[in-house]
Amino acid sequence: MYLISKTEDLVKLVDLVSNGGDTTSVVFEMTNNIDMSGIEWYYSIDNFCGIFNGNGYTISNLTSSDTIGLFGLVEKNAIIDSVNLIDCNISGTDYVGGLVSDNRGLITNCNVKGSISGWSYVGGLVSVNQGTIINCSTSVEISGEQY
Repeated sequence: MYLISKTEDLVKLVDLVSNGGDTTSVVFEMTNNIDMSGIEWYYSIDNFCGIFNGNGYTISNLTSSDTIGLFGLVEKNAIIDSVNLIDCNISGTDYVGGLVSDNRGLITNCNVKGSISGWSYVGGLVSVNQGTIINCSTSVEISGEQY
């Protein structure tokens, strides 16, 4: 189990998956609210196959001008649960979602508030959903050119 309590822990998770680390069935648990004020987020947690339990904690003030969301591709057996993404300001080009760009797994009990913009396939919680979403909500200003 990996504990996520600060921005640096999220960066370590990005490094893990970017370097080919296998997250299949690995549990990542948030243990604190994370305020990302003043940090430009250039990453996405991509090819995620594990379980990310936000425990109802909040990631606030996530700002990115060149990404696709907090998570990129969430694989078929992955689970993201109880994550709050509040006061986010995320912009990119294509397939931009607040929490997830491409969901093929299970997202439950998550919430996104903020602003999301891109060229095409832009969504508040996810950009493209091929998985399951249960009991999630958004309050997001969305702008895009296509779809």
